[in-house]
Amino acid sequence: MVNIKGIKKIDLLIALHKNSKDVGLSSHSSDYVDEMSHDCAHKYIVENYGRKFDYVMGKYMKVYIYTEELDTEQYNKVNGHNAAEDIVEKLREEISYESSSGYKISAK
Repeated sequence: MVNIKGIKKIDLLIALHKNSKDVGLSSHSSDYVDEMSHDCAHKYIVENYGRKFDYVMGKYMKVYIYTEELDTEQYNKVNGHNAAEDIVEKLREEISYESSSGYKISAK
C-alpha cells in the first residue's frame, strides 16, 4: 500500500495507465489507447469511483483508486517492482515543483 493523499485521482489514473504494460491481446481490445486523455480519465473515475480498475482501455491496471491509499501489489506484478510507487513518487515531485515554482505541469 502506498499513500496517495494530495494526489489528484485523475492524474494518478492517467499516469498508471500510461506506464502500464500491454498484456496478452489487450492491445487488440476495441477500447485500447496508448495514452488516456484527461476527459476520459475523469469519466472512468466518476463511473468507477470506489471500485477496482482491472483493465482500462486495453491496459492491465488491477488497482483500487478510492481512499488515500493505493494497493499496488497486482499492478506491480505485471508492471515491475515498485512501478506504482515510482509513479506516485513522480507525481509528488511534480506537485512539490508546482507548489514551489508556481508552474503547473499538465498531465495531458
